[in-house]
Amino acid sequence: MRILVTGGAGYIGSVLVPALLESGHDVWGRDRLAHGCESLVSAFSNEGFDLYGADVRDEISVREAREGVVHLTAVS
Repeated sequence: MRILVTGGAGYIGSVLVPALLESGHDVWGRDRLAHGCESLVSAFSNEGFDLYGADVRDEISVREAREGVVHLTAVS
């Protein structure tokens, strides 16, 4: 399954993304990267992972990314 995680590099996303990858899912992380992406260093070696620098408040960007995926939001 392809899963979009907004807030993918944040506190919750940095736990959720590796767990989803370990379960065999393809994961698209989206995050504005205000605090970097060091929390996802291990995920970058997984070919099923992509990270995009985008703000969840950009409705057009998120709407386009949501097509054909399960969307999980890890932002507060």
